[in-house]
Amino acid sequence: MPCVSTVYAPVAKKPVRVIYTGPMPEPDQPAPAGPANTAASRARATGEPPLRSPDYAAGLGAVVWPGLGHVLQGRRKRGFLAMAGVLGLFLYGLFVGGIDAVDSQEDRIWFIGAALVGPLAWGTDWVHQNKFKAIDPQRNIQRSGYPGEVRDTDASGRAVWRQATPAELEAGMGPPNAKGLGRLNEIAMLSIALAGMLNFIIFLDALIPGRGGKDPPARPARARAAEGTGG
Repeated sequence: MPCVSTVYAPVAKKPVRVIYTGPMPEPDQPAPAGPANTAASRARATGEPPLRSPDYAAGLGAVVWPGLGHVLQGRRKRGFLAMAGVLGLFLYGLFVGGIDAVDSQEDRIWFIGAALVGPLAWGTDWVHQNKFKAIDPQRNIQRSGYPGEVRDTDASGRAVWRQATPAELEAGMGPPNAKGLGRLNEIAMLSIALAGMLNFIIFLDALIPGRGGKDPPARPARARAAEGTGG
């Protein structure tokens, strides 16, 4: 019910009616919150887009492939840049140190960072363990090959190392890869670990996008040229 109150103007001394159309607050109770107190209203008042809830589909996409979560959200430019950054570091590490730079058995600490790259790192490690390594018949452990060894299979079908024959050595046969040593191998593992840590940040950005949404549409060339000329 409207509340009607009477006040007097300071000069004319005439009664002026002021009508308050809002609800009357009960005694000892705070006034009801208006629409200006909501998050959406504050966002409109400040001109900032409202916060967004976690995007689990984009988070899953970011786990499957670097940058895919941003692409699914419509932030394609950021997604492709993220993809290029992570894959660039990962492939650079493989180029410098070879497949031995991704090793969950002998370099477990480094593999923690590499694993954050996602299925790409796990698949690379699987290929390394099953297609490049073999069993040492004396110590019964799986390892990379030494110079002068070739990969063979025993009676049980396991991949094992054996000494190459002179004919095989003359033919240039040997292990499919050599164990990385020295600074180059450390640089390679560091590059791949950095790729994993970068991908983890990208995953969080896709899962919790914060403010904003899709990439803004490209502006016409005519508009950009007009701004450049000041007209």
